[in-house]
Amino acid sequence: GEAYEFISEVRDDLKLMIDSPNVYLQDIDLAEATNVGLQFGSSLHGREAEMQALKESCQRSISTGCEVAMICGTSGIGKSKLSEEFARSAKESGSIFISGRFDKLQSQPLHAISSAFDKYCAWLSVNDRSTAEKIATALKEYLGEDLASLVTAMPKLANILGDDFDSIENENDTAMDSQKRLRYLFCVFTGVISSCHEKPLIFFLDDCQWMDSATVALLNQMMIMTGVDIEDNGFFFGCYRDDEMGETHPLFHMLSTVNSLCGTKTTKIHLTPMSKGDLNGMVSATLNLLPR
Repeated sequence: GEAYEFISEVRDDLKLMIDSPNVYLQDIDLAEATNVGLQFGSSLHGREAEMQALKESCQRSISTGCEVAMICGTSGIGKSKLSEEFARSAKESGSIFISGRFDKLQSQPLHAISSAFDKYCAWLSVNDRSTAEKIATALKEYLGEDLASLVTAMPKLANILGDDFDSIENENDTAMDSQKRLRYLFCVFTGVISSCHEKPLIFFLDDCQWMDSATVALLNQMMIMTGVDIEDNGFFFGCYRDDEMGETHPLFHMLSTVNSLCGTKTTKIHLTPMSKGDLNGMVSATLNLLPR
């Protein structure tokens, strides 16, 4: 009888049981928890305001084509979790979600972009053949022989282009010329897929504190080049560790430049540690126990 001091506390707990019976009227399987560990599930705790800010930024970008968002915070604060939940919501609404991640140990320029587009091509070739055929036709028309360089960067593109594609690549370019050409090809590719999809294109890059200079230049090119920018029918956002990425980072300089030239606004979403109440709620839901 010492659990409750006020009748209002009893009322609140009974309401929780009625609203969420699968959580608060279900015992946790301790044997399973011992074997697999605690599973925190897909619910987002204490990030409702940040999620709403991200959704609103996305909607403004799709409507006006002049906004990006950057989620920042220390390692483990929940940036990737927020992004994953946003991605799930975007996919449910029909948006096309393309994601890449930077790796501190990866030295190859544009690797995160190449990998992201390669995964997209693999998905598209299986899940949306009609759009894949439209993209293949447009790319062959716009790029011709230059498509070979694009296939080298993202091999799964060959699954979209079909058997009649000739993959002979020009090997005479210097490394710098090849990088510049690849940036241009990525810009065209982005413009083509954006125009071929009826639904918005959402592009996400994680761990931007390790972004290479070639990718910064590519994003700058994508946002400035008329007709092929990533925001023509979509939204770009990224995550970074603010304790490892100062305001002098080339990405911030690029975003400032794009803002000056094109009016593209950057919305910064800063994640701070969860409050005691939010943390208590998360643990409560995980352990199937009332939060007191």
